[in-house]
Amino acid sequence: MSMSAAIAAILKNTSCQLLFTIGLIAVFGLAVGLMNRAFYKLAGYKFGRITCIATGFIGVPVHETGHALFCLIFRHKITGIKLYQPNSADGTLGYVNHSYNPKSIYQQIGNFFIAYGPVLFGSAMLLLLMFWLVPDLFGAFKNSSDFSKISSLDIFSFSTLKYIYDIMWGAFVTFYSFSELGDWRWWAFMVPACSIALHMSLSVVDMKSSRAGLGFIVAMLLIVNTVLYFVKMNAMAGLTNYGLAASAFILNFLTISVVFSLILFLFGAVVWGISKLRGS
Repeated sequence: MSMSAAIAAILKNTSCQLLFTIGLIAVFGLAVGLMNRAFYKLAGYKFGRITCIATGFIGVPVHETGHALFCLIFRHKITGIKLYQPNSADGTLGYVNHSYNPKSIYQQIGNFFIAYGPVLFGSAMLLLLMFWLVPDLFGAFKNSSDFSKISSLDIFSFSTLKYIYDIMWGAFVTFYSFSELGDWRWWAFMVPACSIALHMSLSVVDMKSSRAGLGFIVAMLLIVNTVLYFVKMNAMAGLTNYGLAASAFILNFLTISVVFSLILFLFGAVVWGISKLRGS
């Protein structure tokens, strides 16, 4: 095989691995952040601030724990942590300060996962609450998500976008059809779930700190795929298939976080509509 064909194969496999793992985390995290910010804008400053503080009792500790957990996994030193401080002078509800060895590639990669920790950990907590409090919804949600097709997709085709859309729409329909407004367990699930989802948004600092880690991840995958290609090409394809399998798992618990953020966005739209009607 020619060198140009080898480069094309390496780049295609690397792109597939990145888009269906790191890319999914980044896109879902951005979607959650945009919808949450839209909620606060639609709800107005006063109502939004009250909601932020009230839900922060649950949501902020989960958010900061997500940062702290990945600090520990990637061996960053936590130099300061505050899980919830509603009366801070600068309005910061919580924080995790950490330091690391810039010469360590492992710790550099950790910057990405630490930044997106609230999205990953928060989504996992949503699924855990669902499994514990509304197991029927959890089972229906799991069964409605068909991940068997992911390995056969061409990532550069429209079918990939349609596949992700179908997964998300199926989750939303399942969530709506299994709502039990008269069941206390439903509300015991909804209140903390909405609180967690509302505080998944990443700060500007989080987004900036993730860039260094992302660069190292891209470089590492390019090196690994190049080595695998010239040692045994099937090994590179096998790594890509493992990445696709991981993406099925990632989609499974990130989708529900987007569903909750969408619900909050729609609620914010209702609040905005009511305020406009009263104003008129």
